[in-house]
Amino acid sequence: MVEEHLDSEMTIGRRLLNLAMVVDSGSDLSHLHDSFSNYMNVSEVKHIFIREGIRWGEIVENDVTAILLGGSTQYFKTEWEWAHLYRSRRGVRENQITYGDSPPGHILDAKEFADDMMKYIQMIRNEYQEYGIAISLTLNSGHACFKEQKYFYASQEWHCCAKAMRFKAGNHCEECGERNTRLYVHHMSPVITVYHHLLSHNFTDYKLRVLCKTCHTRLHEKTIRAPASYSFVDTVDEGQEKPQNRRTLAKIDKVIHTLGKCQFCQNRIAEVYPNE
Repeated sequence: MVEEHLDSEMTIGRRLLNLAMVVDSGSDLSHLHDSFSNYMNVSEVKHIFIREGIRWGEIVENDVTAILLGGSTQYFKTEWEWAHLYRSRRGVRENQITYGDSPPGHILDAKEFADDMMKYIQMIRNEYQEYGIAISLTLNSGHACFKEQKYFYASQEWHCCAKAMRFKAGNHCEECGERNTRLYVHHMSPVITVYHHLLSHNFTDYKLRVLCKTCHTRLHEKTIRAPASYSFVDTVDEGQEKPQNRRTLAKIDKVIHTLGKCQFCQNRIAEVYPNE
């Protein structure tokens, strides 16, 4: 059975406190430790939330009930808990995670660092000469191929995280304030692959923004994913994505798969672990 909570030995009071801080977007609520340690039932926990000005709703009550029954939260987790859960459910182990150019835990001395940098620079030059693009830069930035991005957005973990984000935003567009419309949870930086150490960025509050369809579309029209970084970049022509940028991204995706360097597709994650 997959372990869904990183702190299974944590007291219920501490877990309730952590839940409150996640719902309140990381606010320091340590002064409530004693209050939650003396909890009795859902109604009393609700009273503490409302008294402290912490949002309360159906999905919060769902997670509070789960904690009181000794289970795991469904909607409100830290980004590290989400990343751990997402990997665990897909059989991705710690020793499969990439940390840039060095293995986990390895510290380079000055000479090793200089030698590695020279080798890396030469490798990038060779890639540019052969493919016209820097494959290693793209992979080291946590590149998720188009198939993996689609898979991620269909996952249960993302749907639950996104629902929590809409709740924390007050169920309105954070750009224009529109309420009576469908709301999208937008990544302010590109989706990171499950095999990269920055997977938690996919679930981090400050990298997510709740937007209506109009604001979401407008933002995508003005930006495009950078091929070798953790960011989106503004296009030169406002309101249009540059065709050459699209072609570059498509070329990167094709070369990475041709070379067999996409771990997500090589390990057949989508087939072996289909989303429910």
